Amino acid sequence: MANSASNVLKIALSEVGYIEKKSNKSLDSKTANKGDKNYTKYNRDMKKVRGAGTLNDYWCANFVSWCFYKAFGKNIGKSLMFGYSNYVPTIYSNFSKAKRISKSPKKGDIIIFGTNSHVGLVYDVKGNYVYTVEGNTSSKDFDSNGGAVCKKKYHKTNSWIKCYCRPKYTVPVSEYPLIRKGSKGSYVKKAQTQLNKKGGYKLKVDSIFGSETLSAVKKFQKKNKLVIDGIVGPKTWSKLYK
Repeated sequence: MANSASNVLKIALSEVGYIEKKSNKSLDSKTANKGDKNYTKYNRDMKKVRGAGTLNDYWCANFVSWCFYKAFGKNIGKSLMFGYSNYVPTIYSNFSKAKRISKSPKKGDIIIFGTNSHVGLVYDVKGNYVYTVEGNTSSKDFDSNGGAVCKKKYHKTNSWIKCYCRPKYTVPVSEYPLIRKGSKGSYVKKAQTQLNKKGGYKLKVDSIFGSETLSAVKKFQKKNKLVIDGIVGPKTWSKLYK
C-alpha cells in the first residue's frame, strides 16, 4: 500500500468527536470521562512509542504524530514526519530543516498555526478555504486548547495560519499523471521499468517517452484489452502495477 495522504487522513477523520479526559481512565472511549486535564490515548500511545512525554501533555502535536503512527506504523510514520514530537516548534523545525515548508496548502499537509502554538492536518482544499482536522481544539475559529478532535474550516488568508509542513508521501498509482510520446521524467522511468518487468520489452530505461516506448505501451494495451492509444493513463498504470 502506498504511503499516501489518504491513509493518514482516514485515521484522523475517524477520531473526530474524541474529547480529553479528567483522569487516566477510559482513554479509548471518545466521550467517556470528559474533563480538561489533557489525558488522552494519543498521549498514552505516543509516550510509549517515543519513550518520552507525559499522559497529560498538551496534545495537538501528539494527535498528529499518533495519526501517522497508526496509518503507517512506527518507523515509516516517523520517517514521513521527520520525527515524532509532542511539541509544535519541533515539528516545524524538523520540516524546516528538511526544506518541506510551503505557504500554499495541499491535502495531507500538516498545518502550523500562530507562533508554532498549534498544529493539525489539512484534509481538503477548496477554492479559498482550507479544511482541517485538529486535536485539542473546539469549533471556534482558532483554539489551541479546546479539548476535542474537530474538523475546522479557514480562509487561506486567516492570520492564524503560519505555514504548511509537507510530508513526503508516496503518490498512489491511481494518482499517477498521464504520460505520452514526448513526456520525460520519473513517471516515464516508472512506466519503462514496469513494461520491461511485465512484458519483457527490453526498453532502455532513460526517462524519455520515445517511439520504442510508444510501441511497447500499445502492445501492452492490446495484450491487456485496453484502449490502444499509446497513452499511459489510470487503467494502463493499474495494469502495469497489478
